[in-house]
Amino acid sequence: MIVPAADSFADLARQASAVLGDLQAQLEVELVALQQHDLDALRGSTESKQQLLARFSELNRERIDLLSRLGVEANAGGVRGWLDSLPEAQRPSADAAWQQLQQELAVISRLNLRNEQVILRNSRNTDQLLNLLRGQNQTQTLYNASGTKGPSAAQNRLGKA
Repeated sequence: MIVPAADSFADLARQASAVLGDLQAQLEVELVALQQHDLDALRGSTESKQQLLARFSELNRERIDLLSRLGVEANAGGVRGWLDSLPEAQRPSADAAWQQLQQELAVISRLNLRNEQVILRNSRNTDQLLNLLRGQNQTQTLYNASGTKGPSAAQNRLGKA
């Protein structure tokens, strides 16, 4: 039973890695759309990401179900222990697929964080532009973006306290 389970596990991990590879490409498309402020491309990218994430979630559930049937905890320690207990002939394939999946997840996490930072920067820029258009003066800040003293009436009040 361990041999088919190891093969099934490796196959699910490889499929999940392929989905994450597609998601990585989609995150690059998303970055370009964010940088170019292309809302249509961003909508398309978001839809594609949702489909890929749904497929990844499905594969993840299948992998968790497989591990559960084997009595293996579906966490890094449980998987590592199970992989180490596999027969020598089965271990390299399953272990390589698992390691690849872990690497793909780390890349996706970094790319997603990068895109999130672009979104936050764009949001701050938009807020600043809107404030300027509304006539709201932002010279009331204690420190400027570089962390040095900025012009502020609050400095005078703090000095008097």
